[in-house]
Amino acid sequence: MTYKTTTINGWDGALDTLGTVAGEPTQGETIVIDSQSVPKAAPKPTTVVAHLAGGAGTTSSSVSLFVPLTSSAYPYFLEIGPLAINNVARLTYAASAGLTWLYNVYSGGKTRYVNALQITTVGTYRLRAVWCVGSLSVSGAYVDVQWQTSSGVKLGPITRLGRSDEKRNSCEGVVEITTSDVVGLYVHSLNGAKYNLDNFDNILISVEKIA
Repeated sequence: MTYKTTTINGWDGALDTLGTVAGEPTQGETIVIDSQSVPKAAPKPTTVVAHLAGGAGTTSSSVSLFVPLTSSAYPYFLEIGPLAINNVARLTYAASAGLTWLYNVYSGGKTRYVNALQITTVGTYRLRAVWCVGSLSVSGAYVDVQWQTSSGVKLGPITRLGRSDEKRNSCEGVVEITTSDVVGLYVHSLNGAKYNLDNFDNILISVEKIA
């Protein structure tokens, strides 16, 4: 019986010929061979550390989205959706230690609308928002948003979000946290948009720690 050996960059796959591995791989990491001459540890996978997604929707809303929300600590950040309405849970959510969803409070605290995220754990994070305006919004309705910090640092491109039955976009950004910061979807402009209370299955806000 004969065997065929494939050689990559002068290495035939035998562990005793592997030699020095770049970096400091730890137990359980994968070693990869690419166009470089020295094998190296594969990048570690990213981890989702916070999300808002789906939940128990309610009836469609005819209330128009607007900014600024003068009573909010972050008046130009989009109200993404309610954690609760009259103490009835709506959007599902989670956040790891060092991340906290922030919200505007109504009805004596019974209704809570998320519009920002505080991050206190040092690192680099990828932000992503898949979102749509309410079903009673007019055809062509939209909100132009951009991930920003509370101090106005721009974290990604301005993105137009519309109805769930029209062209869908996702708004993305990257933020590097050195101490602590608050991020949200800054509203640049909007047209014909109603609050989304019935399309929670079309909402996904995710935060990944990438470094």
